[in-house]
Amino acid sequence: MVNEGILERLAQGVYLKPKKDPLLGVIYPTTEEIAKQIAQRDKARIAPTGVMALYLLGLTTQVPLKAVYLTDGSQREVKIGNRTIKFKKTVPRSFAIKDGLLHLIVQAFKEVGQNKVTEDFIEKIKPSVLQLEPQVVQKQLKYAPVWIQKHINNLYTTSQNL
Repeated sequence: MVNEGILERLAQGVYLKPKKDPLLGVIYPTTEEIAKQIAQRDKARIAPTGVMALYLLGLTTQVPLKAVYLTDGSQREVKIGNRTIKFKKTVPRSFAIKDGLLHLIVQAFKEVGQNKVTEDFIEKIKPSVLQLEPQVVQKQLKYAPVWIQKHINNLYTTSQNL
């Protein structure tokens, strides 16, 4: 099928049915879409971490060339062109936060680091925090590190009091 042009091989065991545009040629999926498909195929859960979380929240415009995902599946690295998707094995507790947005927010805080959280960062992440549902904050925030819980609770309660 690859020789006939029906499928295109992205990496070992990862194939794509190419979408073709008359002007742009072959349109490739995003790193995130590829990672989700690999996870679905392997019946594993994944969650973006680090710079990928910052990018998905819109806190950085830098597209990460090495996307890192936590997984409860097998640990591996998949190279696709000049991009790399790394799946890091983690404990099931890392998936205690079920809400995708809250998980991204927690990972963004972890990437910045406890001692490097600035007022500028707080202002940038505030719109994302305010999109969270009250019941999500109430039930799932307890699984985040305590220092992150304090920042999110401060943002959430100060905006509710306005």
